[in-house]
Amino acid sequence: MRPSTLTLALTATHSSSAATVSETQLIARQTASSGCKDVHLFLARGAGDPYPGTQGPLVPAVCDSLPSCDHEDILYVGTFDRVCNSVQVGVVNATNQITAYAARCPESKLVLCGHSERNRPNNL
Repeated sequence: MRPSTLTLALTATHSSSAATVSETQLIARQTASSGCKDVHLFLARGAGDPYPGTQGPLVPAVCDSLPSCDHEDILYVGTFDRVCNSVQVGVVNATNQITAYAARCPESKLVLCGHSERNRPNNL
């Protein structure tokens, strides 16, 4: 498969009514749906945001018009009080999650969506 780049320009709005999801719930949801999709989004929330953070509205904005699309949240602490550890854990988890999905689903298009005050999720 020849690598390609998909660029999306979307505006997401933060929903204050978003339900808080635990990391245990995320892991269960993400490992339960192991089927490959044509497009798979990886969401990196901002520090202090609950999962999926301000990136949550991107999922329906992108996936609703596609026949085969889903997402997963990049797992990390995401708190201001432990920001150095949080960034390191986020980079390791993002690398592992993206690498695992790419190995399992080599034909899928992978999209990394992130929000950070300093844009760190997109500097992997």
